[in-house]
Amino acid sequence: MPWYRKGATTPLTVPGFSRTPRKCYRFIRRNIRTEWDTIDWDLVTGALDWKYQRRWMPERSLKRLEPYRNQDEVDIILDKHRDKLYAFIAPANRAERHLRDVIIIHLVRLSQR
Repeated sequence: MPWYRKGATTPLTVPGFSRTPRKCYRFIRRNIRTEWDTIDWDLVTGALDWKYQRRWMPERSLKRLEPYRNQDEVDIILDKHRDKLYAFIAPANRAERHLRDVIIIHLVRLSQR
């Protein structure tokens, strides 16, 4: 399920952000957080219209050569979505495919840390 503004029925659009960018960024910084207390930009960009999603350029970081090995952080994500892991095997509808994508994004972002 996409993230929507309170009381709105349509996804966020970039023109909405450009009117008051400081207020929007402050809201995102305070309210849209990951399990590791960082801003969840995947959730924000996922709520944007498709034409604005394509413009999103995440910050570049150096590639890490050693594999990710912190099992505790992986367990946090898997425990959070334990009852929804069936979406990997047999997603029945669009909402379950979206749920599968969200879980994958969390795991991928964790591996990129």
